[in-house]
Amino acid sequence: MATTKVRYNQIKTGLPAGGDVNYNNVKLLLKGEGTDGSTSFQDSSIVENSISHQSTTTISTSDYKFGSSSISFQGSTSALYFPKNDDVAISTEDFTLETWYKPTAYNHKYSPILSLGNAWSNISNGLFNYLLYYYPNDNKLGFLSKHGTTSYRTAIATATLNLNTWYHIAATRTNNTLYLFLDGTLILADTSESWSSVDLDFTIPANNNFYVGLISQGNYINDALYSFRGYMDNIRITKGVARYTSNFSVPTAAFPAFESKEGKKMVVGSNGNIDLQ
Repeated sequence: MATTKVRYNQIKTGLPAGGDVNYNNVKLLLKGEGTDGSTSFQDSSIVENSISHQSTTTISTSDYKFGSSSISFQGSTSALYFPKNDDVAISTEDFTLETWYKPTAYNHKYSPILSLGNAWSNISNGLFNYLLYYYPNDNKLGFLSKHGTTSYRTAIATATLNLNTWYHIAATRTNNTLYLFLDGTLILADTSESWSSVDLDFTIPANNNFYVGLISQGNYINDALYSFRGYMDNIRITKGVARYTSNFSVPTAAFPAFESKEGKKMVVGSNGNIDLQ
């Protein structure tokens, strides 16, 4: 059998180092990069969701965690949003919700982070899939979902989030446990709600929205709005993977927007092309 010899300079170039081994599971990645005051928000995930905004939600170069800008939420109804889709809707899969989060004011009893659907006071409405939020009145970080037509599922942990400070916030689920993290520290591992059997997508209407930075406590989607005031950077949803289940080192750089080639095999095809598989 003939042997194919490959010199180093013949190997396919342009393969960046690093990357994310779970990038193909990333369903939303908002890195917050752009020009100051821009209202254009790019989703760098494989889904490339088309992001809309409302109120004074802009790119800001005045404050950021990584890169040169972040997303600023300064209005009474500020939010990013797009229609519900199967990519961000969570059913029974493992998942990771995470972001860098800097509150600048607490004007309401709720400071929302990520929400799919956003009306919840009338339990029969069934208008939300999940909600990650901070409750400054009691210093609580919480994850809330609805299961079936009459049941809520909640996971709440004590957490103090001071104003004008960047925090890494994450919520994950795997097996029967819902985890909450603050700056890489596990603050809750909740098994009280039988999380493995909770289909979070059981009742969410098809015409609802995914929101960043906004929820409603009303009986319909634009009633009794509560908005986040501050900055968020590197907002990421990973579906099918619980990235964190114990204490971890928080990211020291922006989330990568490409697949890692670590552990891939170099394969020489019959046509002489070289690929990583």
